[in-house]
Amino acid sequence: MMMKRARCILFDLDGTLVDSLPDIALAVNRMRESFALPPLPEATISGLVGSGIATLVRRATAGEKVEPDTALRRTRDFYQAHPVEKSRAYPGVPEGLRRLRECGFRLGVVTNKPREIAEAALCKLDLMATLEAVVGDDGRHELKPAPDGCLRLLTQFDAVPEESWMVGDHWTDLEAGRRAGMRRALARWGVGDPREETWDFAAADFRTLTAYLEQTLQEEGRTA
Repeated sequence: MMMKRARCILFDLDGTLVDSLPDIALAVNRMRESFALPPLPEATISGLVGSGIATLVRRATAGEKVEPDTALRRTRDFYQAHPVEKSRAYPGVPEGLRRLRECGFRLGVVTNKPREIAEAALCKLDLMATLEAVVGDDGRHELKPAPDGCLRLLTQFDAVPEESWMVGDHWTDLEAGRRAGMRRALARWGVGDPREETWDFAAADFRTLTAYLEQTLQEEGRTA
């Protein structure tokens, strides 16, 4: 008898599960301070995120006389030491993840954040136990918008791409999901920019997303 292949939901981290911009801004500005540079407004840093920490640091030091590798190392060190000083899970995330897991979805995170920092943040916010896997920037694959991270977890979960979801607030998340052949949900509560990407569903908050995904699973007769 053939086993049913799984369905999974892959989440972006920053701006989707966790409001982490204050801590990202803190790490960037601590790095800038170490070079005697003035701090950047949080709103400015918000427009620099989404493509990994190396790109963030490069953008945050554009035009400045700093050594790029040193700036990257300092930002990583500052952030890894203080990953959740101000970060918080968005409303509805902890209970929403539990409900989605209970109704049959396999859950993972695909982030451009360094994997060790992502896992530390998820553990401190008590979200890690609900997730089965975290794929981050570990040097083993191209970052989003490349689909590599999504494809890694689809394979790990033995999940059907066209029956699985990528959830994120930024165009890099949506493009990665599209290129992996997945359904895509836009997290409108985040700070990202979808640009020209499209999506299958857009939610104003995590509770709305949870209810929609539960309903979709029930309607398609795939509850666990």
